[in-house]
Amino acid sequence: MFANFKKYIAKKIILKEIEKQTSIHSYGFCPLSSVKTVLLLAESDEDEKNQELHAFKEQLKAEGKKVIVWAFANKKEILSPIFPEFRLFSLSDLSWFGLPKRELVDQFEAIETDLVISLDMNDSLVLDFLLAKSKAKMKVSKEKGMKQLANFMLSIGKDDNRKYFFEQVLFYLNSIQTKN
Repeated sequence: MFANFKKYIAKKIILKEIEKQTSIHSYGFCPLSSVKTVLLLAESDEDEKNQELHAFKEQLKAEGKKVIVWAFANKKEILSPIFPEFRLFSLSDLSWFGLPKRELVDQFEAIETDLVISLDMNDSLVLDFLLAKSKAKMKVSKEKGMKQLANFMLSIGKDDNRKYFFEQVLFYLNSIQTKN
């Protein structure tokens, strides 16, 4: 019961953050070719190697994008070093409500990016909070209960495969055409 209360409060905080954002309502759709910086939000592998996330990062870098990854490790401490372009954080970085502490939020808000892609397949409130805090013009995630969280949501059906979702995101972002 206590855990449900904390989850309820966390969702309310996220909804307040969504209300503060105006970029989500601006429909900042743009083709991937015009994006310069990409932020990937995801859950870390238990062993913190994150080979799949590194592969996604390298794929986008090969297309000339600056890529930053923020990954949440659902454990008390992380063993991997923290790098500017690949930031791991853990349960010790969360507040009592299970959301990122102010210091982590400040670091996150200092990141300027054109596009945020949430590769969260498990509906993590931690990653939803960061997605809500992002000031990116375009936010992409899988379809979630909080519809206002991103301005481009994909329904991937029963397939919770992060690689498949990433491929679908790239396909659709590459399919966007703008009028000249």
